[in-house]
Amino acid sequence: MIRVFKRKRVWICLFLTLVINYFDFSQRSIVAPLKDVTILQSAFNENILIWGRGLLGYFLYTFLLFILASICLSDLISEDMETKLINIELTKKKKSKYVRDAYLNNFVIGGFFTLLPIVINLMLWLMIRPMWHLNFINSGLDNHVIFSSIFSKNIFLFYFLVFIKIFVMGGIIASFALFMNTKYKSSYLGVIGVLIIDIIVQYLVSIISSLTGNFISFDGLMSLTTDIMYVDFNIFTSLYLLIMIFIPIIYFVRFSKQRDFI
Repeated sequence: MIRVFKRKRVWICLFLTLVINYFDFSQRSIVAPLKDVTILQSAFNENILIWGRGLLGYFLYTFLLFILASICLSDLISEDMETKLINIELTKKKKSKYVRDAYLNNFVIGGFFTLLPIVINLMLWLMIRPMWHLNFINSGLDNHVIFSSIFSKNIFLFYFLVFIKIFVMGGIIASFALFMNTKYKSSYLGVIGVLIIDIIVQYLVSIISSLTGNFISFDGLMSLTTDIMYVDFNIFTSLYLLIMIFIPIIYFVRFSKQRDFI
């Protein structure tokens, strides 16, 4: 973990976090609260989780989240193999522990940097929004929102659960990127590879829906991370999510048992 924050790539994530939040500031003029409900959010800053749709900040986060999740640490094992640092590491710990530590740290870092822009955005939004009591009307939420039943009982718990979801999704993206980089001995393949796979899968589902004439409800990693509206964990979404989770796990379990490590 100490090694992570010594890498220059961390600065890329911090820079992207600032960029996302900078461009999430809107130029809407202040209007009377009774005439325009959006004033109840803020006349200066949008909440990416709720009001960010169609705005530049939300658009940037949607695509940059794959970089935020995977650029910091997903090339760890492939880099160690290339620099032969792994030989030193394996004199200190078992191979299985080395792989497990790499996987877990990558998961945590991926989840952290995926969540960071959202946390900062929410803090900015809460600081500058007018002080109205947060409710279903002025938050733009409805009963289709995930965890909506909790929102009406405990707003802080609602956001905490949403944060957990984003963190886990970021970790899943980072894990698959680690799998791709390690398998193909690359530093950047996983950074864009997961995004490309996610887009392709979503298009394939759309094509199948068109050909069969039956609408297939499906959420990819992109929408599962950024969307709290109408998230549907149906059989197709759940199956896709399980595949993205277990492919890296199965690969690294087998990888840690290989004798010809390098």
